Amino acid sequence: MSAVMNEEIPTVNKPKGRPSKHVEETKRILAENPYITLPDLAAQLKTSVYRTKLIMEVARGERPTIKMGKKKPKKAKAKIQVIQPMTELKMPPKPTVVEMPKSPLDKILDERGKRYGTFLGHATVTQQLKKVLDETLCRRGGGLEADQYEALDMICHKIGRIVNGDPDYADSWQDIAGYAQLVADRLEGAIR
Repeated sequence: MSAVMNEEIPTVNKPKGRPSKHVEETKRILAENPYITLPDLAAQLKTSVYRTKLIMEVARGERPTIKMGKKKPKKAKAKIQVIQPMTELKMPPKPTVVEMPKSPLDKILDERGKRYGTFLGHATVTQQLKKVLDETLCRRGGGLEADQYEALDMICHKIGRIVNGDPDYADSWQDIAGYAQLVADRLEGAIR
């Protein structure tokens, strides 16, 4: 857990209302899973993504960017966020290979590893992409249908496989096109 999360949060920074009771729970969840997405965290806290963003800010010891209250907040001006180029992203170290007897599952995992790279590397890339999407959607107040959100989620998954593994594997590219086509079809009235 980071030092910021262990510090006592001044009461001035705590938003009024319900989010303050979720701060400790948020710290615990973030410590267990630092790559959790904002919607997943909101689901675990049983609150909205908007409130979860405020709770996370308080849990990190930051001053909430939006005041809580019964009135809807004014639209916040979009802040330009500089995203690091992929060459500057910190990838996890390569794992040490340990020889063990191979089970059928091990053989499948080895094949996937050769095609898509290590699972940890894939997870790191994919979660960073999803974090950018989640933060952007949170700033604009959401507004996606379930199939659109799922398609973006799966497209991030496929991009993670391409970036972390074999970029010349055509199936990954076809899958991206397929998820996008499913949403486009639904928007045009053809549900598959």
